[in-house]
Amino acid sequence: MIKIEIVKSRLKNLRMAYSLSEIDNVLRDIEKSNGNYLDFLDALLKIEENGRELRTIGNRIKQAKFPVIKTISDFDFSRIANLNKHQILSYCDGGFCIPPLKSA
Repeated sequence: MIKIEIVKSRLKNLRMAYSLSEIDNVLRDIEKSNGNYLDFLDALLKIEENGRELRTIGNRIKQAKFPVIKTISDFDFSRIANLNKHQILSYCDGGFCIPPLKSA
């Protein structure tokens, strides 16, 4: 059995579906960038981690049984005149803005 097939078989046995589906792309990207084994492993594990997190979020949304799913992109910022759209969007990205201090 070829090494890649062994690795794919192990990913399947470990139920790492996201890594299994992307392993060929990751290998190709690592070869292009002259990456090493740790780069390969990191990329593969990051894909698995992100995939599982998205699945968990999806499952929680389903379990919550929301009547309508809304995101920040659905919000009409023009309805509130004093709302700082840039600042609100930065909160959504986790890049919290700190307003400049006013000098006395």
